[in-house]
Amino acid sequence: MDKIGQNRGEVDIESGEVMAKSKAKKKLARTHKDYWKERVERIPYSDKVSGERLAAGEYSIRLTHQKRREYFALHSANRKIAGDKAKEIYSSLKVNGWDATLAKYKPSAEAAPEIETVGDLIEEAKKVSEVTLNTLNQYCGALRRIVSSIRGIDSDDRKKYRPGGSDWQVKVDRVKLSVLTSDKVQAWRKRQLEGLNPADRKKKGMSVDSTLNRVRSIWKHSGLPSPFEGLKWKATVKRFQPTVDAVTLLYWAEEELREQEPEQFKAFTLCLFLGLRRKEADCLAWGQIDFEMGKVRIETTEHFKPKSDNSEREIPIQESLLPQISRWRDRADAVFILDGGDARPQAGYAYYRCKSTWKKLSAWLRSKGVESSKPIHYLRKLSGSLMYRQNDVLAAQRFLGHADIRTTIGSYVHEGDRTFDLVSVKPEPKPTERVS
Repeated sequence: MDKIGQNRGEVDIESGEVMAKSKAKKKLARTHKDYWKERVERIPYSDKVSGERLAAGEYSIRLTHQKRREYFALHSANRKIAGDKAKEIYSSLKVNGWDATLAKYKPSAEAAPEIETVGDLIEEAKKVSEVTLNTLNQYCGALRRIVSSIRGIDSDDRKKYRPGGSDWQVKVDRVKLSVLTSDKVQAWRKRQLEGLNPADRKKKGMSVDSTLNRVRSIWKHSGLPSPFEGLKWKATVKRFQPTVDAVTLLYWAEEELREQEPEQFKAFTLCLFLGLRRKEADCLAWGQIDFEMGKVRIETTEHFKPKSDNSEREIPIQESLLPQISRWRDRADAVFILDGGDARPQAGYAYYRCKSTWKKLSAWLRSKGVESSKPIHYLRKLSGSLMYRQNDVLAAQRFLGHADIRTTIGSYVHEGDRTFDLVSVKPEPKPTERVS
């Protein structure tokens, strides 16, 4: 069996467009012999023995028509033959509709269940969504939060959002999706912001809009009209305003962490110099470091899946940092750069191998004046801002792995291998401080 090595594509019957992300293809008519050959796929599955994700030997096609989606097995490992069969099924679906096409090409298929309740939508999303389990759980939690608020289903259970089916979840999952109308969603958003002062309103608004965006991401699997079309909001980004500069933090890290707390220092260095997200640094393996080229590869591994396709990138390592990383490698006898527990890539919650290291580093950063609610992410923002300032916004976007350049522009103060470097600077004592 071949390992997965191709992009997946879903064809919309009305438009003929490939719905999933894929490499740009030459536009061909749907009647062209090569159109369907390029759109058939091998459905991935997990090997029961090794757990490895593999692709099936025979091709399939996924078609969408009238807000319904189905896979059709093409019963061939030959791409051309499979493409011809996909074209035949497409023509039948276009002319005869679902019932006749399913009866002929998928006789064992049952009618698609109606998606009427919150629970129905969550179950459908679990079947078809391609996001990580942790991300999907966040979407489900956001949906339940809004529905429960609109219907007045309250609970004091602190664990009510956790997967597992609390009494509160059971009640919410029975609610009809029809409760989420555009008017009710807009009224819910308005209630969240009522009576707040301007500063709190702005902060709360970002949280509310983030929740709505998550619900929109799961709602697309319902096949129902979106109740969010009438909403207008800005991207949920906040301009970064540092409270402690990078060179000062680097000075104190070298003074207090390098020798005394080497794991905290390594974590600090990876996030500040390379702009890594906590999860990227947490599961960074030695095999992702290219010492010859002086680069770090953020990529999908057996231990880790990046946040998005854009998060897969190569990051140039500063020349001054290479000797430090080489010394770490000389002392290492493990897979990962940071010491910690086993990786859990299938965890449905925010799991970190090096939880203790991150917790201690967060406390240390706060002791140095970092006021952010996410001190570790503060280091990434410092790093992105330095790249932005010393190069340009395109370089910063690629360095940080942002899918949308507006995120980089909105949050941070060129293609290529440009980077920045840092030299620690001891901070000047404040006038009220005594110098011993």
